[in-house]
Amino acid sequence: METQLQHTFDKYGFIKVETAFEAQLFKSLQAITTSLLQDAQNFAKEDKCLEHISASRHQGRLVVSRINDLFKFQSAYAELLAHPSVIGLAEKIIGEPVAPVYESLLIKDPADPYQIGWHRDMNAGADERIITMGIYLDDAQAQQGALQVLPGSHLAKESVLELKEKLDKQQLTPVDVPVKAGDILIHHVNTLHCSGIQHTKNMRRTLYFEFRAISHLQQNSNYSTQWLDKRLALLAKLQKGERESAGHNLVEPDFYSTFYQIEPADYGFNFG
Repeated sequence: METQLQHTFDKYGFIKVETAFEAQLFKSLQAITTSLLQDAQNFAKEDKCLEHISASRHQGRLVVSRINDLFKFQSAYAELLAHPSVIGLAEKIIGEPVAPVYESLLIKDPADPYQIGWHRDMNAGADERIITMGIYLDDAQAQQGALQVLPGSHLAKESVLELKEKLDKQQLTPVDVPVKAGDILIHHVNTLHCSGIQHTKNMRRTLYFEFRAISHLQQNSNYSTQWLDKRLALLAKLQKGERESAGHNLVEPDFYSTFYQIEPADYGFNFG
């Protein structure tokens, strides 16, 4: 039976959960991320880990905009999966056991002049619930490049380009989704969304996880059995409460060594 949470998600294509974490845990998460960002800047200056870190120069300084494969850098992000507001919430929405497909940190720095245009996280239509979960480490109001979404667009048959044309003609109405630090925003991978330029002096950091049903991953040829087994083994450790005793060994050194091919996003570029 479909729950009210699933009904709301299926109707609008997104859902927000306010104050999802305990204060002490959340402060620890913010501190860990501050430290990681400093490490990432140092790595980028030395041209290290560039397969995991996206960085460029703006206003005379090096700006890190994204860090992928987070478990490589800090096991606390893997431990976060065990929190009821993370995998527990993902399973309530998807309706069956899930696994994370990717984990990354997106940074909106005041020096970064770019916005993220309208897009879908997956260029293929997904009839099932596949979700992107954003855990906001900082406030994201409109002037801070908060997320805009087009409600119900995960159900639309139109392409991203066609939806963008309707938005330009004001035939469709997007909504701003401002969030506070500690909130979670979840959207379907086919929900059209964007975020504007960061206009304040404050940095905005968001942790992103994509979750899919394990049954889906077992049948999707983009994801090998070896890749999935590593992720299920991590989840099994977390379920057994091994995270404290395992420490840095929680995530195996070869966790990210197995190739997989995630479906690309769709920005609806017009090359005509």
